[in-house]
Amino acid sequence: MKISFVPAAGFCVLFFVISGCQKKDEKPATGTASVAFSNGTALGLQDACVGTAFGSGTLCYPPSVLGIKMLNAYIVEDVGPDQSNVGEHGGSIWINSECPVTVSEDDGKSSTSCSDEVVTKYFDFARNTAEVNAELNSQGLSVLAGTYNYVRIEFCTGGAKSNNVQFQTDSMDEPYQTKIGACGVTSVKADPPVTIPEDGSVKITLTYDLSSAIYGTDSNSSFGMGGGANDICWKHSDGEKIRCYNPPQFTPSIQ
Repeated sequence: MKISFVPAAGFCVLFFVISGCQKKDEKPATGTASVAFSNGTALGLQDACVGTAFGSGTLCYPPSVLGIKMLNAYIVEDVGPDQSNVGEHGGSIWINSECPVTVSEDDGKSSTSCSDEVVTKYFDFARNTAEVNAELNSQGLSVLAGTYNYVRIEFCTGGAKSNNVQFQTDSMDEPYQTKIGACGVTSVKADPPVTIPEDGSVKITLTYDLSSAIYGTDSNSSFGMGGGANDICWKHSDGEKIRCYNPPQFTPSIQ
């Protein structure tokens, strides 16, 4: 049997009776959490994107494919102005099956160390809710018990190393694959917050809307192509049609 001790005064004597030593702190309380998606795109994919969305002359287009290489989804207590995690990091609530899963011996929460180079499949959000969740196949993972306001989804770590997003809409014969430098999205703040009870199990539903996931124009060859926008935009061979990617928002809830 392996016994570990934490010295109370710089050292201690190991024997059947130990004086001046404390036992290692007990592990934090944990529960389990899983995730589900709900495609809440208004009126269905074929009719959702109508009218202007991002200013004069900018239109939305319903995607027939919106694939993202998801690595990991995790819960956090709060997010700072610089987008850093603030407060408790509860652990992963979903990890891609192509990524390794680690459960910490210290605090019992799940995590992964993975990159977009490891993940080969795009997760297609442009499907109905049942199809999306069938592929997601979310299983309960060990997380720290507590109250959380945000879910964060990772697409890469330390910058994209390969194409990690693909999309297709009207005028496109095949999906356009590209490398998006932004390595994830943060959900809308949960209202009410998500509470994971000790020894309890919670399913967090993330509702999203693809109404403005693809935007662009049919008559402006310079639209969206300045600066770093080349990474997010597809351009038709006619020189006029432009389609650009805009990350969907996710709203967490307990159902």
